Amino acid sequence: MTTATRHRPVPKLDSKHAKALRRIIDEAQQTRFGTLSLDTRKPHHLLHLTQTFVGPKKAAPYFPYTQRVLEQVTVDHKLDDGPRATTLFEMADPPVNTFMAAAKILYCNVLADGVTVAVGGVITMLQKAYSVSVNLVIMDMNTNQPIANVTPPISISQYSQQVAAQGTLTQPPNISAVLTCVITPVSGASSITLVDTCLYQGVESVQSVHVTDPVSRFQPPRSYIKIGLNRNSSQQPDCDYWYQYGTSGPQPIVGVAVNGTATLASGFSTAASPGFNGYLYLYRRDSLIGGGACIIFAPATDFTQYITNQQTAFTWGFPTNTFQGAPWDQNQTIDLDFFMQFSLLQGGTPSGTGSVRVTSIPSTYVGNAPPNVGPIPPLTFVWGCLPAGTLVTTQDGDVPIELITDGMNVISGPERRLMKVVRTWKGWERNPLIHITDERGLTIRLTSEHPVMTDTGMRLASELTVGAAVLTGDGFLARLLKVERVDFDGLVYNLDVEPVDPFEDDESITTFIASGFVVGDNRMQGECSRLALQRIIGEPSTVPSELTLDVENSVRRAAGLPLTLQLTAVAG
Repeated sequence: MTTATRHRPVPKLDSKHAKALRRIIDEAQQTRFGTLSLDTRKPHHLLHLTQTFVGPKKAAPYFPYTQRVLEQVTVDHKLDDGPRATTLFEMADPPVNTFMAAAKILYCNVLADGVTVAVGGVITMLQKAYSVSVNLVIMDMNTNQPIANVTPPISISQYSQQVAAQGTLTQPPNISAVLTCVITPVSGASSITLVDTCLYQGVESVQSVHVTDPVSRFQPPRSYIKIGLNRNSSQQPDCDYWYQYGTSGPQPIVGVAVNGTATLASGFSTAASPGFNGYLYLYRRDSLIGGGACIIFAPATDFTQYITNQQTAFTWGFPTNTFQGAPWDQNQTIDLDFFMQFSLLQGGTPSGTGSVRVTSIPSTYVGNAPPNVGPIPPLTFVWGCLPAGTLVTTQDGDVPIELITDGMNVISGPERRLMKVVRTWKGWERNPLIHITDERGLTIRLTSEHPVMTDTGMRLASELTVGAAVLTGDGFLARLLKVERVDFDGLVYNLDVEPVDPFEDDESITTFIASGFVVGDNRMQGECSRLALQRIIGEPSTVPSELTLDVENSVRRAAGLPLTLQLTAVAG
């Protein structure tokens, strides 16, 4: 994710653009989420997009790619009778527990100094976007002019992007934040033209938010919440939380990460009927299969039954089945974003609404976060990768992986180094496995993200192709004759290993032999997944010169430099 802020004087919008944006804000606020697909058949929608990402007519030659995208979107909207609802928050009734593309303002707050407005948003795609243009503006609705206006450089070949802005109030706040984006998918589908809006939420009513510490006191400090699935009693202590995925067993993780307490500022209390409501989203990052967001609690869910209210403070706690069925996958990092609002009294008089947010999405604040925001670490999920029956080579011979226990010694590879099993993992896998067969007849099934040693280093099973050379336990580089996907619905296993010899401190290669192939352990799987993500995201192999010019001029515009018709090194 990338972040951009802007500190130069904020230029005013011309009267036509200001009126168009005001109409768009009003239209978006009539939707359930404040999110609206912009219809380029409507003159004020097209005007806003053109003025925001291209500029006046004289600027069109500097942004030929963006101009062409908007022209094509207009053609598409005419053919399709308007834009299609393809992102999560623009849908009237979005599916629960399903990842979808999304663009959302995450916060719109006045900071503790009482004059600084901070706004941040995120754009996340299921598939890599060919290009993403983003604008974040903070509108003073009293003057109908921006107090902040941020347009980061155009990004190429990304799943997700963050943007942030801060502005200074000159009078009592009447603020609306507007996140506008034009997303062109790699798939060649029609570009997405979208706005998300957020009216100012008075956070000065909340003094502090305390989130229940999600990390067990028995665990060493770390920057993520480690979650193991389908753990037995001996495996549970190594995870912050664990639960039985897809069974009727206990589920201790559920709700714990978002439980907490909020204390209101002096003079404030909750209304007699505060109407606690809100929503809970998950955002996917560090994933080989894309980004996206999904709803766990549907929008405007009534939270009253989960609240213990003491008027000047309240505590929330969720039931044990909150996350049942959430669509996470192994070795994913998931950001949690929880929002709740409620009716307020100030001095016994109704005083609008207050809000609380708990989030693990990386902060884009400049300075201290507002007091109504409780940060938590992201969630990281781990379980197994090899099906039952896979033979693991130990110092005493081959043993089915489901019978491997902590403390056993396994063989790392051709060098026959002993590796001690320090942890075993087990989980349920319902996705297809990768089934590979080499030229000597060795065969193995693995989950798509399990690492396999090749002649070019560790590669995920999903990256293997026919003809690739993989390393076998006897040191032979064998060519693959078959690489196929096979249906699977059952238990899978994985290991954490470390050198038996305490003087062998190189843990960059933690491998073992499975079914004759040299494969990586659970820790290596996480690292390989991150490297693979970098490999597949990269920039498109061919970028048209008109897009390159747009990117360069978007960099120049963000830096306050003159625009150019000649490509230079500025964008590189």
